[in-house]
Amino acid sequence: LEQPHLEPTYLELETLRRQYQLILNAVGEGVYGLDMQGNVTFVNPAAASMIDWEVDDLIGQSMHQVLHHSHPDGSHYPKECCPIYAAFQAGSTRRITDEVFWRKDGTSFPVEYISTPMQDEKGQLIGAVITFRDITQRKWAEAVLQQANEDLETKIRERAAALYEANERLRELSALKSRFVAMVCHEFRNPLNNIALSVSSLSRYDEKLSATHNSQFLQCGA
Repeated sequence: LEQPHLEPTYLELETLRRQYQLILNAVGEGVYGLDMQGNVTFVNPAAASMIDWEVDDLIGQSMHQVLHHSHPDGSHYPKECCPIYAAFQAGSTRRITDEVFWRKDGTSFPVEYISTPMQDEKGQLIGAVITFRDITQRKWAEAVLQQANEDLETKIRERAAALYEANERLRELSALKSRFVAMVCHEFRNPLNNIALSVSSLSRYDEKLSATHNSQFLQCGA
C-alpha cells in the first residue's frame, strides 16, 4: 500500500507563515532573527520601530552594524566580542542587561536582551533569535531611587553628626557644672570653717574667763 502524502501543502505553509507573522507583530518586545553570518532573516515591527528603521530595510543587513556597533561611551564594539554571537559560537543562551542599542539617527538607549541559538531538525546551528526591550524608564527609576537613597544616607549622617556634637556639648556643660559646684562648695566651706574655728576658740576662752572679764570683753567688742 502507498503511504499517504505527508508533506505540507503550500496553503498550509502559507497559513503557518501568516500565524507566525501575526504573533511577531503582536509582540511588544523587539524580536529579530539572524543567520550564521549575523544578517537579519526576520524582524518584527516593534524592533524596527525602536531603532527607527523600516522592517524591509533591515532584512539581509548585519544587525551588529545596524544597532550594536558601539559601546555606551561610543567606542567601537567588535563583532567578535558581542554576546549575541556567542549563540553562534557556543550554542549558548546569553542574557545581557547593561548594554545599549543604537538608533538610525545615532542616539542610543539602554536595553535588556536575550540571544538564543536556533537549530534545525538535525540539531545544527542555523542562527539565533534575539529579543530585546527598551529599559530607559527602568534605568531612570533606578537612578531616582539610588539618588533618593544617597540623599537619605547623607541626611542620616548629618543628623548623626549633629546629635554627636550636641551630646559632646552636653558632656562639656555637665563637666563645667560639676567644676562650678565643687568650686562654690569649696568657697562656702572655707568661711564656715573659719567661723567654726572662731566659735570654738571663744568657747575655750569663755571657760577660762570670769564673768567680769567676759562682760568687759563684750563691752570692748561693742
